[in-house]
Amino acid sequence: MSRKYIQESELRRLRSIDLAGVLDQMCIDYKQDASYEPRRHANSVRWHVTVDAYVYELIITDQHWFDTRAGKGGYGAVDLLMHVLGIGFRDAVHRLQKG
Repeated sequence: MSRKYIQESELRRLRSIDLAGVLDQMCIDYKQDASYEPRRHANSVRWHVTVDAYVYELIITDQHWFDTRAGKGGYGAVDLLMHVLGIGFRDAVHRLQKG
């Protein structure tokens, strides 16, 4: 499955899945940083996400995420899974569709 074979509406649906919910759904170890005080957006949350003994520090604001340690960010659940699991687009879409 490549990007051209997935319906745009399905891709929008997958990208709109709650990001903390995706971490939970994929059984990824994560914890909210209760001491975090947002600077730009009041609804931003900092999460510490552990995958294969590596700890990501992610700032999540709605569907946008930013990995503070890697200096990379993205939008939506597909991009987030690709980043933290080190997988390609097809695999991320497939995992989200399987739930």
